[in-house]
Amino acid sequence: MATDMPFIISSIGQYGDGAKNRQLVRRHVMLGKNKGKKRPRKPFRLEQDHESPLGDADQSCRGKDYNVPPKVGTDLSFIDFADTVELSLIGDILKFTKISKQTFFPLEPCIAFDKKLKFQQSFVPLTFDALYLNAMVFSTQSWYCATTSRTIDKRISYHLVKSIGLLRDRLTDAAGEGGKERISDPTINAIVMLAGQALLMGEEKTARKHVVGMKRLVEMRGGLSTLEKNTKLLLEVLRIDISLALYTDSPPIFRDACSKERWFRLPQTASTCEAERHTPHLVSDELIQLWLTMHHFATLINNATSAGHKLPEELMLETMAAVMHRLLDMTFEDSSVEEAVRLGLLAFCSQAFLPWMSVKLPFDMFPQAYVRCMEAVTTSGSITPGLAMWLLTIGSIALFSPGCVNDSMQSSLRGIIVGSGVKCWEDMRGILKGYLWLDLIFDDVAATLLRNMMEVPRQDDDTSANST
Repeated sequence: MATDMPFIISSIGQYGDGAKNRQLVRRHVMLGKNKGKKRPRKPFRLEQDHESPLGDADQSCRGKDYNVPPKVGTDLSFIDFADTVELSLIGDILKFTKISKQTFFPLEPCIAFDKKLKFQQSFVPLTFDALYLNAMVFSTQSWYCATTSRTIDKRISYHLVKSIGLLRDRLTDAAGEGGKERISDPTINAIVMLAGQALLMGEEKTARKHVVGMKRLVEMRGGLSTLEKNTKLLLEVLRIDISLALYTDSPPIFRDACSKERWFRLPQTASTCEAERHTPHLVSDELIQLWLTMHHFATLINNATSAGHKLPEELMLETMAAVMHRLLDMTFEDSSVEEAVRLGLLAFCSQAFLPWMSVKLPFDMFPQAYVRCMEAVTTSGSITPGLAMWLLTIGSIALFSPGCVNDSMQSSLRGIIVGSGVKCWEDMRGILKGYLWLDLIFDDVAATLLRNMMEVPRQDDDTSANST
């Protein structure tokens, strides 16, 4: 037995007290167990009784936590942007990009957008493309102005003028750097933003010039198929074109180009008893097919919403392009059921696909056509009360701001609700869900519409009260 390995015996007195005995046993058991392991260093602490070299001047700091002063400035000051822009405006862009999908893509919780591509497309060009940067500043600030009733001042207008100047230089510089940049993704994206803000301000001619010019650049790239790798940008291009066509009553500029693409074909959908039971009785087989396509799309979205799943972004692209272009191409008699359903489908799709859910564009053609058609079909009694309720509800949500619903439509909708025995939102929702419905988009706003509408006294009630 080695001389340094003592025997541990029951007699405590032979090797000292019990505490030392137990320590000896633990040390023997742990021999070699911690070999090669690094022990964490203990943080250095200043002892309270340590004499400070500063003498009495340091006494007030002893025993207190040292507060690190707050960061001065912002991390944005360390980033080189493509042009000189106030950092507060850059901060607004970053805030805007965080909410942009929820604002401009209401179905975003159900669609699997590429987050990495979003960062590369939305933020990275700010550091190397002055046109994109200035267009983004103007687009962001003008959107804030539109949603908060502020006016666009000279500081914001400067970036619009700068964007237009940079775009003009890029388009005319075919032999230099602009020759490569003028068909780039940031250039197309900048034009989409400028066209969108022109629509938002009611400048139809300006918006149309931007979209026509954008179409030429896309053709120089080789067509819409060259944008397929960037599905979100392709969506943006088509959405601004469809918006211009829908709200100004004009044909889509990209219509012929879209018809050549594979995703322009109607998605294959299996007809179900549930879909057919509530499909309106229509003469047009194509319109029935579009209704069934949207019913299938709405079913997928509602299922994804309830299950927390996400659907591929290509589904949104294919459904929007195929359905909305065909609806815009169709023509029916103004007072026919087919025209009422066509307009209803367009209003429904505008809320699902287009970026104007939180604002209403300053164009009256679509709302006026919708109101005239609803007055005709509800007066003639050519549609069922359930379909009439759906058409009036969708039109009120899609075409009018809350509290500003057309009086005629509001009166007709109230009469149908009362006549159908609707007592609460659940009753009304049960009827609407039988047609086309997107829980994520319409549930809350339709419930608010019903509540506000039923609180408004009817004209006959006002008349009887005044006569009394």
